[in-house]
Amino acid sequence: NLDFPDDRLDEALKSLSSPTGALIKEQTTFSVYASSTQSWVGSLKYILPPYLYQYHSLSYDSILMVGQPIDVTTPLPMFAGWNWIGYLPQTPLPINEALASLNATQGDIIKGQLSFAQYFNGPGWVGDLQFMDAPNGYLLKLAHADTLSYPNVSNLIGKLSSGRTRHGTDETSKTTVGESQSQTRYWQVDPTKYEHTMNMIGIVSADNTGSNLLEEGDEVAAFVGQEIRGSAKPIYIPALESYLLFMTIYANGDGEPLNFKYYDG
Repeated sequence: NLDFPDDRLDEALKSLSSPTGALIKEQTTFSVYASSTQSWVGSLKYILPPYLYQYHSLSYDSILMVGQPIDVTTPLPMFAGWNWIGYLPQTPLPINEALASLNATQGDIIKGQLSFAQYFNGPGWVGDLQFMDAPNGYLLKLAHADTLSYPNVSNLIGKLSSGRTRHGTDETSKTTVGESQSQTRYWQVDPTKYEHTMNMIGIVSADNTGSNLLEEGDEVAAFVGQEIRGSAKPIYIPALESYLLFMTIYANGDGEPLNFKYYDG
């Protein structure tokens, strides 16, 4: 979410100490690091704030991003289907505030590397992705073309503070949308090992009646063989008066059969 002094790829990524063998891509272009010339080679030429970039490294590294804050209200055209978007504000925002400018429809999806949310008529964006923040990027799937304009955070400070105050006096102990899930996971997956993700919204039922067994403290994990590919704790959705699982599942290919395990808290 910065305007780099020089947004050419070689300059924007020059702080990397171990780029040998690395690959960076956005939705339509990519480049690889050529150790022979010590430069990036490919169709991706620039790093620009409105877009999501995925970076694959062969070794641990870090990047220093230096630049000027940009106009967060810059209109970003969104296509019907998948859009790879950056997050422009300098402050985290609840997802319903960050995406308020969109005319979202039932079934639209936004996801990051670790979590996702889906749009439902009424409650809005629901899932384990509850805040948007830099320097993260996101995959946004819309049923219809639209325009995204992030809000001016300074105009929302009073509103958000008021919302937090009201939430703080809520007597419920359920994990609801908007709360932070800090519970330790029974199963842990390493998302950095995988290129692709899929998302699942589900319940746990003991029979075919559709009765939901999920409660606070439960967990469900997805496996390919004995390898864990995703896990999720239930989130209470007040509008549905029910707990739901929002699970991101990882892979490097398709066609792998999944099996699930249920941890009863």
